[in-house]
Amino acid sequence: MKQLAKQLLEIKAPTLEIEKHIENKMASDIKIIADELVESNYKGTDSGRKNELKTAMNITLKNLVKKISTGSKINLQLEDKEKPSIQNDENISPDEKKLIEDYDQFQKIRNQLQSEIALTHSLDGASDLLHLIQNEESEKSDSKFS
Repeated sequence: MKQLAKQLLEIKAPTLEIEKHIENKMASDIKIIADELVESNYKGTDSGRKNELKTAMNITLKNLVKKISTGSKINLQLEDKEKPSIQNDENISPDEKKLIEDYDQFQKIRNQLQSEIALTHSLDGASDLLHLIQNEESEKSDSKFS
């Protein structure tokens, strides 16, 4: 990662634009996740309430990302659900089908959440690394002229 950041500086890549792009990408990804979480879990029919939940989830996820990016440690553990066992694959009851769908949805959310947290850590590290390298390069330039 450090090597990549150095290469970006060597070619005089616009680091401010890269950071803005990362921020915009994170904001759009967070919104998508928030919308998906509400869509898949809100069972009500009130569209206004659903929109409120999407907005609240988006704000909450952004706050979580900010805390993580400023160094806060968040230990998030989702317990494994036991995969439902189906005795007869040919005659699956609606209840069994719902159990399987719920299990699959849980696994999807769990995996997506873990990926997003890992991505947040790596993007934050990349941004910090760019700032560190810029400061080092600036100090080297300043010392040449002293």
